[in-house]
Amino acid sequence: NPTPETFMEQRTAMLGGEVLLPLNPPPGCRLEPRCPLRVDRCKFSEPLPEEKRSGHWAACHEV
Repeated sequence: NPTPETFMEQRTAMLGGEVLLPLNPPPGCRLEPRCPLRVDRCKFSEPLPEEKRSGHWAACHEV
């Protein structure tokens, strides 16, 4: 049986790539350079937080 710790380990993703400077971020999604789900609009359009499932929120165009 999974424990809360092993469950969280399975759900945690490590992002590679460059970390953007928070003082002057470029337009679009702040995670775009590092995201494996990125699409073209991520470069120009910052996603708004949405409730994707009951109690589960994400700010992502592709989720």
